[in-house]
Amino acid sequence: MNLEEQNILPEPDQTDIDEAVETAVEVTETNEVEEPRSTGGAESNMTLSEAQELIAQLREGNRVLRDKYIRSHADLENFKRRMERDAALKNDETKMMVLRQCLDILDNFDRALEAIDDPSSPFAVGVRMIHKQFTDFLSTNRVEEIPSAGKMFDPYLHEALAKETVSDVPENTITAVFQKGYLYKDKLLRAAQVKVAVAPEPPSEGSPETDVMLTDS
Repeated sequence: MNLEEQNILPEPDQTDIDEAVETAVEVTETNEVEEPRSTGGAESNMTLSEAQELIAQLREGNRVLRDKYIRSHADLENFKRRMERDAALKNDETKMMVLRQCLDILDNFDRALEAIDDPSSPFAVGVRMIHKQFTDFLSTNRVEEIPSAGKMFDPYLHEALAKETVSDVPENTITAVFQKGYLYKDKLLRAAQVKVAVAPEPPSEGSPETDVMLTDS
């Protein structure tokens, strides 16, 4: 037997072929082939239009959720900023209340300096040093004195306690300061108590004489 004869397979018997075909037909008819289950919400035999509609629905749902997230994030940021602003305002109110009490102490130092007879005395030097230290502390905390003497009266910054009739300065000019005023961060900490100039009244004209006519009765 040569090599070619070894590679030639024997032809199958026709009876064997018929039996194999019958067996395959019986298996196909009796056994049901299960369809693969879909892991998603859509069926495996979805049409193109149905798939496009599902994609559009998913995109719309994503857009709605994204809008809700953006709004929620914006609301949260606004809430944080509002809380920070309220906390800053509350802190400023508390600080201003303490600083107003400090101004009363500064007023006493100002009166003490005005009452000193000998500016070169050790007592006067000590009072000036403490006064400067106190004013530096207020300046560090953004407290500024309101310019008042010689300025025009501002109802927001000044409180008029008296009026003075003068003719050499414009009306509503501040001629004297009874108590200094101060600002804190451009906010009114304490209004200055001042005296305001008013223009003299023009002299009143005398009432005209009336002629009385006498008639014979």
